[in-house]
Amino acid sequence: MRLMTLIWKHRLVLLLSIVVSLAVVIPVASIAPVTYTSSGEFLIPTTDPLTGDLTDTSPLGRSTDDYARESLADDVRVGLESNSDELISISATRDNDQDETYSLVAEASSASVATEGVSLGAKILSSAAETLSASQISSFNRRVVDELVDLEVERTRIHKLSLVQARKTESLRDLIAVARSTGDADLKALEDELSKERVVLAGYQQRIDLIKSKSENLKRLIANVNDVSITRVASSSLISSPSIPTTGSDARLIQLAGIAVLAGLMVALLVTLWLERRTMFGWRRTTSSDMRLHRENN
Repeated sequence: MRLMTLIWKHRLVLLLSIVVSLAVVIPVASIAPVTYTSSGEFLIPTTDPLTGDLTDTSPLGRSTDDYARESLADDVRVGLESNSDELISISATRDNDQDETYSLVAEASSASVATEGVSLGAKILSSAAETLSASQISSFNRRVVDELVDLEVERTRIHKLSLVQARKTESLRDLIAVARSTGDADLKALEDELSKERVVLAGYQQRIDLIKSKSENLKRLIANVNDVSITRVASSSLISSPSIPTTGSDARLIQLAGIAVLAGLMVALLVTLWLERRTMFGWRRTTSSDMRLHRENN
Protein backbone atom coordinates (compact mmCIF):
# COMPACT_ATOMS: atom_id res chain seq x y z
CA MET A 1 0.00 0.00 0.00
CA ARG A 2 2.79 2.40 0.85
CA LEU A 3 4.45 1.74 -2.54
CA MET A 4 1.22 2.22 -4.47
CA THR A 5 0.59 5.44 -2.59
CA LEU A 6 4.02 6.76 -3.54
CA ILE A 7 3.53 5.75 -7.18
CA TRP A 8 0.17 7.47 -7.35
CA LYS A 9 1.50 10.52 -5.56
CA HIS A 10 4.37 10.91 -8.02
CA ARG A 11 2.62 9.54 -11.11
CA LEU A 12 3.45 12.67 -13.08
CA VAL A 13 7.17 12.20 -12.36
CA LEU A 14 6.93 8.56 -13.45
CA LEU A 15 5.10 9.38 -16.66
CA LEU A 16 7.41 12.26 -17.50
CA SER A 17 10.54 10.09 -16.99
CA ILE A 18 9.24 7.36 -19.31
CA VAL A 19 8.21 9.86 -21.99
CA VAL A 20 11.61 11.58 -21.90
CA SER A 21 13.44 8.23 -22.15
CA LEU A 22 11.36 7.15 -25.14
CA ALA A 23 11.81 10.54 -26.77
CA VAL A 24 15.58 10.04 -26.59
CA VAL A 25 15.74 6.35 -27.60
CA ILE A 26 13.27 6.18 -30.50
CA PRO A 27 15.00 8.81 -32.70
CA VAL A 28 18.36 7.14 -32.05
CA ALA A 29 16.93 3.74 -33.02
CA SER A 30 15.37 5.14 -36.17
CA ILE A 31 18.67 6.51 -37.47
CA ALA A 32 20.69 3.38 -36.60
CA PRO A 33 21.79 1.43 -39.71
CA VAL A 34 19.54 -1.47 -40.72
CA THR A 35 21.23 -4.81 -41.45
CA TYR A 36 19.91 -7.89 -43.24
CA THR A 37 20.66 -11.52 -42.46
CA SER A 38 20.36 -14.50 -44.80
CA SER A 39 21.25 -18.13 -44.17
CA GLY A 40 21.49 -21.46 -45.95
CA GLU A 41 22.42 -25.11 -45.40
CA PHE A 42 25.56 -26.11 -47.28
CA LEU A 43 26.72 -29.60 -48.19
CA ILE A 44 30.46 -30.11 -48.77
CA PRO A 45 30.74 -31.72 -52.25
CA THR A 46 33.57 -34.11 -51.43
CA THR A 47 34.81 -36.39 -48.68
CA ASP A 48 38.23 -36.98 -47.23
CA PRO A 49 40.13 -38.99 -49.88
CA LEU A 50 42.06 -40.92 -47.24
CA THR A 51 39.43 -41.62 -44.58
CA GLY A 52 36.32 -41.58 -46.77
CA ASP A 53 34.39 -39.23 -44.45
CA LEU A 54 34.36 -35.57 -43.47
CA THR A 55 34.19 -35.63 -39.70
CA ASP A 56 35.70 -32.81 -37.66
CA THR A 57 38.64 -35.12 -36.88
CA SER A 58 39.48 -36.09 -40.48
CA PRO A 59 42.37 -34.21 -42.14
CA LEU A 60 40.13 -32.64 -44.79
CA GLY A 61 37.47 -31.81 -42.20
CA ARG A 62 39.98 -29.96 -40.02
CA SER A 63 41.42 -28.11 -43.02
CA THR A 64 37.95 -27.07 -44.21
CA ASP A 65 36.99 -25.84 -40.74
CA ASP A 66 40.19 -23.80 -40.52
CA TYR A 67 39.54 -22.24 -43.92
CA ALA A 68 35.93 -21.38 -43.05
CA ARG A 69 37.04 -19.74 -39.83
CA GLU A 70 40.11 -17.87 -41.10
CA SER A 71 39.76 -17.11 -44.82
CA LEU A 72 36.18 -17.53 -46.05
CA ALA A 73 35.00 -14.00 -45.18
CA ASP A 74 37.95 -12.36 -46.98
CA ASP A 75 37.47 -14.46 -50.12
CA VAL A 76 33.72 -13.73 -50.21
CA ARG A 77 34.44 -10.00 -49.99
CA VAL A 78 36.83 -10.33 -52.93
CA GLY A 79 34.12 -12.17 -54.87
CA LEU A 80 31.54 -9.46 -54.12
CA GLU A 81 33.83 -6.89 -55.78
CA SER A 82 32.18 -3.44 -55.60
CA ASN A 83 29.61 -4.65 -53.07
CA SER A 84 32.22 -5.94 -50.64
CA ASP A 85 31.79 -2.97 -48.28
CA GLU A 86 28.14 -3.92 -47.74
CA LEU A 87 29.04 -7.34 -46.30
CA ILE A 88 29.28 -7.08 -42.52
CA SER A 89 30.06 -10.70 -41.69
CA ILE A 90 29.72 -14.26 -42.96
CA SER A 91 30.28 -17.52 -41.12
CA ALA A 92 30.13 -21.23 -41.87
CA THR A 93 29.72 -23.60 -38.94
CA ARG A 94 29.47 -27.37 -39.01
CA ASP A 95 26.11 -28.88 -38.02
CA ASN A 96 26.57 -31.28 -35.13
CA ASP A 97 24.22 -33.96 -36.45
CA GLN A 98 25.56 -34.05 -40.02
CA ASP A 99 29.32 -34.14 -40.51
CA GLU A 100 29.26 -32.87 -44.09
CA THR A 101 26.67 -30.11 -43.57
CA TYR A 102 27.49 -26.52 -42.71
CA SER A 103 25.24 -23.58 -41.82
CA LEU A 104 26.09 -20.39 -43.70
CA VAL A 105 24.97 -17.05 -42.25
CA ALA A 106 25.66 -13.70 -43.94
CA GLU A 107 24.90 -10.24 -42.54
CA ALA A 108 24.98 -7.21 -44.82
CA SER A 109 23.68 -3.68 -45.13
CA SER A 110 21.49 -4.69 -48.09
CA ALA A 111 19.21 -7.68 -48.65
CA SER A 112 20.71 -8.56 -52.04
CA VAL A 113 24.27 -8.68 -50.71
CA ALA A 114 23.18 -10.87 -47.77
CA THR A 115 21.64 -13.37 -50.20
CA GLU A 116 24.55 -13.18 -52.61
CA GLY A 117 26.98 -13.63 -49.73
CA VAL A 118 25.40 -16.98 -48.80
CA SER A 119 25.39 -18.25 -52.41
CA LEU A 120 28.92 -17.05 -53.07
CA GLY A 121 30.13 -18.40 -49.73
CA ALA A 122 28.80 -21.86 -50.63
CA LYS A 123 30.60 -21.85 -53.99
CA ILE A 124 33.86 -20.59 -52.49
CA LEU A 125 33.78 -23.06 -49.60
CA SER A 126 32.98 -25.87 -52.06
CA SER A 127 35.91 -24.89 -54.27
CA ALA A 128 38.19 -24.57 -51.25
CA ALA A 129 37.22 -28.06 -50.01
CA GLU A 130 37.98 -29.57 -53.42
CA THR A 131 41.29 -27.68 -53.61
CA LEU A 132 42.22 -28.88 -50.12
CA SER A 133 41.25 -32.42 -51.13
CA ALA A 134 43.40 -32.22 -54.28
CA SER A 135 46.30 -30.86 -52.23
CA GLN A 136 45.88 -33.68 -49.75
CA ILE A 137 45.92 -36.24 -52.58
CA SER A 138 49.01 -34.63 -54.13
CA SER A 139 50.83 -34.66 -50.80
CA PHE A 140 49.84 -38.28 -50.24
CA ASN A 141 51.03 -39.23 -53.72
CA ARG A 142 54.42 -37.63 -53.11
CA ARG A 143 54.85 -39.54 -49.87
CA VAL A 144 53.85 -42.82 -51.47
CA VAL A 145 56.08 -42.26 -54.50
CA ASP A 146 59.02 -41.57 -52.19
CA GLU A 147 58.23 -44.75 -50.29
CA LEU A 148 57.96 -46.73 -53.54
CA VAL A 149 61.37 -45.42 -54.62
CA ASP A 150 62.87 -46.50 -51.30
CA LEU A 151 61.25 -49.92 -51.64
CA GLU A 152 62.61 -50.31 -55.17
CA VAL A 153 66.11 -49.39 -54.00
CA GLU A 154 65.84 -51.97 -51.23
CA ARG A 155 64.45 -54.60 -53.64
CA THR A 156 67.32 -54.00 -56.08
CA ARG A 157 69.88 -54.34 -53.30
CA ILE A 158 68.42 -57.60 -52.03
CA HIS A 159 68.01 -58.92 -55.58
CA LYS A 160 71.73 -58.43 -56.17
CA LEU A 161 72.49 -60.25 -52.93
CA SER A 162 70.17 -63.07 -53.96
CA LEU A 163 71.97 -63.41 -57.32
CA VAL A 164 75.30 -63.73 -55.54
CA GLN A 165 73.74 -66.22 -53.14
CA ALA A 166 72.23 -68.20 -56.03
CA ARG A 167 75.63 -68.49 -57.73
CA LYS A 168 77.14 -69.61 -54.45
CA THR A 169 74.43 -72.23 -54.04
CA GLU A 170 74.89 -73.43 -57.62
CA SER A 171 78.64 -73.73 -57.06
CA LEU A 172 78.05 -75.87 -53.97
CA ARG A 173 75.71 -78.14 -55.94
CA ASP A 174 78.46 -78.64 -58.54
CA LEU A 175 80.97 -79.50 -55.80
CA ILE A 176 78.53 -81.97 -54.26
CA ALA A 177 78.00 -83.64 -57.64
CA VAL A 178 81.76 -84.05 -58.05
CA ALA A 179 82.14 -85.35 -54.47
CA ARG A 180 79.45 -87.95 -55.05
CA SER A 181 81.10 -89.18 -58.22
CA THR A 182 84.51 -89.48 -56.56
CA GLY A 183 83.30 -90.69 -53.17
CA ASP A 184 84.81 -87.67 -51.42
CA ALA A 185 84.59 -87.83 -47.64
CA ASP A 186 83.66 -84.09 -47.49
CA LEU A 187 80.28 -84.77 -49.12
CA LYS A 188 78.33 -84.50 -45.82
CA ALA A 189 79.93 -81.15 -44.95
CA LEU A 190 79.21 -79.80 -48.43
CA GLU A 191 75.56 -80.88 -48.20
CA ASP A 192 75.19 -79.17 -44.77
CA GLU A 193 76.70 -75.98 -46.15
CA LEU A 194 74.36 -76.10 -49.16
CA SER A 195 71.38 -76.47 -46.84
CA LYS A 196 72.41 -73.32 -44.94
CA GLU A 197 72.98 -71.34 -48.13
CA ARG A 198 69.57 -72.37 -49.43
CA VAL A 199 67.98 -70.95 -46.23
CA VAL A 200 69.79 -67.65 -46.82
CA LEU A 201 68.66 -67.59 -50.46
CA ALA A 202 65.06 -68.34 -49.44
CA GLY A 203 65.23 -65.47 -46.92
CA TYR A 204 66.30 -63.07 -49.66
CA GLN A 205 63.43 -64.24 -51.86
CA GLN A 206 60.91 -63.79 -49.04
CA ARG A 207 62.10 -60.23 -48.49
CA ILE A 208 61.82 -59.52 -52.21
CA ASP A 209 58.27 -60.95 -52.27
CA LEU A 210 57.32 -58.85 -49.22
CA ILE A 211 58.64 -55.67 -50.83
CA LYS A 212 56.80 -56.51 -54.04
CA SER A 213 53.54 -57.06 -52.16
CA LYS A 214 53.92 -53.80 -50.25
CA SER A 215 54.65 -51.91 -53.46
CA GLU A 216 51.56 -53.35 -55.14
CA ASN A 217 49.39 -52.39 -52.15
CA LEU A 218 50.71 -48.83 -52.24
CA LYS A 219 50.04 -48.59 -55.97
CA ARG A 220 46.46 -49.81 -55.45
CA LEU A 221 46.01 -47.30 -52.63
CA ILE A 222 47.22 -44.47 -54.87
CA ALA A 223 44.79 -45.58 -57.56
CA ASN A 224 41.89 -45.64 -55.10
CA VAL A 225 42.76 -42.22 -53.67
CA ASN A 226 43.19 -40.66 -57.09
CA ASP A 227 39.88 -42.15 -58.22
CA VAL A 228 38.01 -40.64 -55.24
CA SER A 229 34.65 -39.58 -56.62
CA ILE A 230 33.07 -36.19 -56.08
CA THR A 231 29.95 -37.27 -54.26
CA ARG A 232 28.04 -34.04 -54.84
CA VAL A 233 28.48 -31.39 -57.52
CA ALA A 234 29.36 -27.87 -56.47
CA SER A 235 26.34 -26.28 -58.17
CA SER A 236 24.00 -28.15 -55.85
CA SER A 237 26.07 -27.78 -52.71
CA LEU A 238 23.41 -25.51 -51.21
CA ILE A 239 20.68 -27.82 -49.96
CA SER A 240 18.16 -25.03 -50.58
CA SER A 241 18.16 -21.44 -51.79
CA PRO A 242 19.38 -18.79 -49.33
CA SER A 243 16.66 -17.69 -46.94
CA ILE A 244 14.82 -14.42 -47.55
CA PRO A 245 16.88 -11.72 -45.81
CA THR A 246 15.43 -10.53 -42.52
CA THR A 247 16.18 -7.36 -40.62
CA GLY A 248 16.36 -7.01 -36.88
CA SER A 249 15.35 -3.32 -36.85
CA ASP A 250 11.84 -3.90 -35.45
CA ALA A 251 13.09 -6.25 -32.77
CA ARG A 252 15.90 -3.84 -31.95
CA LEU A 253 13.41 -0.97 -31.64
CA ILE A 254 11.26 -3.00 -29.25
CA GLN A 255 14.32 -3.91 -27.19
CA LEU A 256 15.45 -0.30 -27.00
CA ALA A 257 11.94 0.83 -26.08
CA GLY A 258 11.87 -1.71 -23.27
CA ILE A 259 15.25 -0.51 -22.05
CA ALA A 260 13.98 3.08 -22.22
CA VAL A 261 10.92 2.22 -20.10
CA LEU A 262 13.11 0.50 -17.51
CA ALA A 263 15.47 3.47 -17.48
CA GLY A 264 12.51 5.82 -17.04
CA LEU A 265 11.26 3.76 -14.12
CA MET A 266 14.69 3.86 -12.48
CA VAL A 267 14.91 7.64 -12.91
CA ALA A 268 11.38 8.06 -11.54
CA LEU A 269 12.26 5.88 -8.56
CA LEU A 270 15.36 7.92 -7.78
CA VAL A 271 13.45 11.20 -8.11
CA THR A 272 10.66 9.85 -5.91
CA LEU A 273 13.12 8.78 -3.22
CA TRP A 274 14.78 12.17 -3.39
CA LEU A 275 11.45 14.00 -3.03
CA GLU A 276 10.30 11.73 -0.23
CA ARG A 277 13.61 12.13 1.56
CA ARG A 278 13.20 15.93 1.53
CA THR A 279 9.63 15.58 2.77
CA MET A 280 10.65 13.20 5.54
CA PHE A 281 13.59 15.42 6.52
CA GLY A 282 11.33 18.46 6.63
CA TRP A 283 8.76 16.60 8.74
CA ARG A 284 11.38 15.46 11.21
CA ARG A 285 12.76 18.97 11.54
CA THR A 286 9.23 20.39 12.08
CA THR A 287 8.44 17.76 14.68
CA SER A 288 11.64 18.51 16.58
CA SER A 289 10.84 22.23 16.61
CA ASP A 290 7.30 21.62 17.88
CA MET A 291 8.58 19.41 20.71
CA ARG A 292 11.13 22.04 21.69
CA LEU A 293 8.44 24.75 21.84
CA HIS A 294 6.19 22.44 23.82
CA ARG A 295 8.89 21.87 26.48
CA GLU A 296 9.57 25.59 26.69
CA ASN A 297 5.87 26.37 27.21
CA ASN A 298 5.66 23.82 29.97
